[in-house]
Amino acid sequence: MRMFSVAVGVSLLVAVVGAQAPTAYPVGNLAQVMRSIYFPNANIIFDVQMQDPDAPRETTAADGTVSATFSSIYTGWQLVENAGLMLAEGATLITMPERLCQNGRPVPAGYEWQKYVRERAATGWEV
Repeated sequence: MRMFSVAVGVSLLVAVVGAQAPTAYPVGNLAQVMRSIYFPNANIIFDVQMQDPDAPRETTAADGTVSATFSSIYTGWQLVENAGLMLAEGATLITMPERLCQNGRPVPAGYEWQKYVRERAATGWEV
């Protein structure tokens, strides 16, 4: 019985050590990431220049859609903070190996691109 327990324990240990973490790979191209993450979240931050996030919102009639139901969960400055977080986290996404541009070419990896990405991340963290 003890030998069986040791054998099971060793086989579980080998299975855990031998298992690799899932490899992340890009799903969308750079344009899709920019349109789905950077543009909407940057617009939220730009909107703060003209509208106070803590100001009372206009009430709208609920149309029964999911968007209408959940649109007011994150509001005010928390919405702005979340947008900044996405701008910072987006830097990781746009620099993933094998990410392609919309034209099918690899995302540029030169100095200027890396500088751009660092600035995007820093801007996101400052929000």
